[in-house]
Amino acid sequence: MNDNAELLDEFCDALWLEDGLSRNSLDSYRRDLRIFSEWLAESRHQSLIEAGHSELLAYLAARFQNSIKIIVGPKEAPSPPQANKTSQKIQSAAK
Repeated sequence: MNDNAELLDEFCDALWLEDGLSRNSLDSYRRDLRIFSEWLAESRHQSLIEAGHSELLAYLAARFQNSIKIIVGPKEAPSPPQANKTSQKIQSAAK
């Protein structure tokens, strides 16, 4: 078992013991952290234990960019000002 898998097991065990999370919640945490771990290994050549705030932000940015490409298409992805306008419209509609 590699270091990341052991960390995931320890983390999920701690969540179960401390918070009593359901099997589905634990499986979701494990899946999301495994995907993050794989991204770290491929793009940053790091393990979970080495990851910090900047790696997490880079991962989230990469996931966000990929989701825009999937939803909108690579050539039609909104520029940041357009994305901000869309976000503002969503927030005002929610009020």
